[in-house]
Amino acid sequence: MKLKHTAQAEEYYTKSLSIEKNSSALINLGIIHKNRGEYEKALNYFDEAIILKGELSDVATVFKKEIFDKVDVDDLDLKLDNFNDKANTLIIEGIKHEKRGNYWDALDSYENAIEEDPSSEDAVNSLINRLN
Repeated sequence: MKLKHTAQAEEYYTKSLSIEKNSSALINLGIIHKNRGEYEKALNYFDEAIILKGELSDVATVFKKEIFDKVDVDDLDLKLDNFNDKANTLIIEGIKHEKRGNYWDALDSYENAIEEDPSSEDAVNSLINRLN
């Protein structure tokens, strides 16, 4: 990646994941897709990394925030696939509220997402911590 051989780096990170899921490859694939403007894929990789290794939530959230800052809330049509459909919908709803400055509504959406799918807790808590 440092040599700007992104396609080759993506190939190696993907191969790494086929051997064993690891947070480093997930974060780096998220960065590659973020830089390409493939925000849905990037967010999914970041969430997977947080699920795999919760202590990475601060790092992943920095990258996620960069994505949220780049997209216009009216054009925000993300389709996350890490959690069940209802939780994914609530996370996206929370992101939209947050971008509009409706922080309490965002917090409600994030908390409801955790209730809908407890496996989303680490990823959603990273978003809640950012709100705080």
